[in-house]
Amino acid sequence: MNAAPRPQDLVEQALSVATLPCVLWVSERAEANLRWANNALITNGEIRSRSLTVTAMAEVEGRTAAGTVIEEIAGAEDVVAVVAAAEDLARTGRPAEDASPMVENYPHHDVWTEPPETTSIDILGELAKGLGVAFENAHAARQLLFGFAEHGVATTYLGSSTGLRRRGVQRTGKLELNAKTADLASSAWLGRTTRDFSDVDVAEAVEELSTRLSWQQPSWICLPDATRPCYRPAPLRT
Repeated sequence: MNAAPRPQDLVEQALSVATLPCVLWVSERAEANLRWANNALITNGEIRSRSLTVTAMAEVEGRTAAGTVIEEIAGAEDVVAVVAAAEDLARTGRPAEDASPMVENYPHHDVWTEPPETTSIDILGELAKGLGVAFENAHAARQLLFGFAEHGVATTYLGSSTGLRRRGVQRTGKLELNAKTADLASSAWLGRTTRDFSDVDVAEAVEELSTRLSWQQPSWICLPDATRPCYRPAPLRT
């Protein structure tokens, strides 16, 4: 079995088959996720994907038109079709009013030959341990926890017909947590963003949700005179 082509090689292949000036990039994305409902983990997994984005430029009516195509690709056999589709859009498109020259190559510190960075379910290990404790506490408090956590790493390799080659890495993570009372009468939500989950405190998040749920509980106000009835505050209508 042939080894999967490197994303750098796919960039070079796309540039080699292009007949118009273009800028393009291959993004390799790795993702790990964890999901839970009713105080229990339900699914976890890892996802890998690869996409190619091509922006081609063509002279139309004496000015420059552009066409962009983005496609998920499996390998080298998909590259030619994406480039051709972008070039077709450019040749049949309307000239852009804000067209400018393509960026030439310039000095930078990217290491083009480095492989894509990745992630795995292991990065959510401490979060899963914290959720185990949170589930027990929520059960004791007659609450239900729902939500998910995702961590992704995207490595992008960009190349242009002017000789520019750049490599960048973007790490993203998010936690979305929803708490409900056992009777489903009240609900509260919060979200957290992170790069690696080292700064996410599950106990703190659940405590905040419990506080928000407590704000929704009905309360009674009793006047000092015991002969007068207590009443529940109601929202004003205007």
